[in-house]
Amino acid sequence: MTDVARVETPQAESTKQATNVPRNARNHRSILDATMELLAEVGYAGLTMEGVAARAGVAKTTVYRWWPSKPALVVAAAEDLAAKVRSPDSGNPGDDLVALLRDVIRVYTKTVAGRITPGLLADMAEHPELADAIGRFWAGRREIMLEVLRRGISRGELRPDIDLELAADLLYGPIYYRLLVTRAPLTIRFADQVVDAVLRGKATHAPPTTTFPLA
Repeated sequence: MTDVARVETPQAESTKQATNVPRNARNHRSILDATMELLAEVGYAGLTMEGVAARAGVAKTTVYRWWPSKPALVVAAAEDLAAKVRSPDSGNPGDDLVALLRDVIRVYTKTVAGRITPGLLADMAEHPELADAIGRFWAGRREIMLEVLRRGISRGELRPDIDLELAADLLYGPIYYRLLVTRAPLTIRFADQVVDAVLRGKATHAPPTTTFPLA
């Protein structure tokens, strides 16, 4: 009996691990979904780790096992949505910028992100720890845009004197202006229009005098 038990123990342990993997994945997914739902309902100030755990149907200790603080949890949920935005590299900077902005627009119009972002920005003004965490998150997302522009320069398709930070502002800015200020429609076509307008001053084949100079 003892020998049999010794043989079966590793198998039992392996089975236990295999069972836990999908359960952990489900818990992880449930927590991120619950975080976004509650942000949309009560905002950052009303969000609690206990509330997220209750909505997700998990223990509070499960939430803390993955995320040590509320800002970390919010950023993780934001990163989960941001994963829907690709990092394109088709060889054509114009096509890549259009693909990138189209993905951004889809996230804001097809997910809860469009409802959460205005309130989250307001909360950042009152919660420095949230502002720091979200600031680092946005810096990472902005780097995708900057990399597309750098590749365009290195391939000779964009002007070498581009102010990269200004270019990123010009490309992202119209989306957030519509999202946060005018509430005008954010359409896939709008991504094409923004890139077309901005690239008039960035492509190497642009005429000397353009509507959108780079520097």
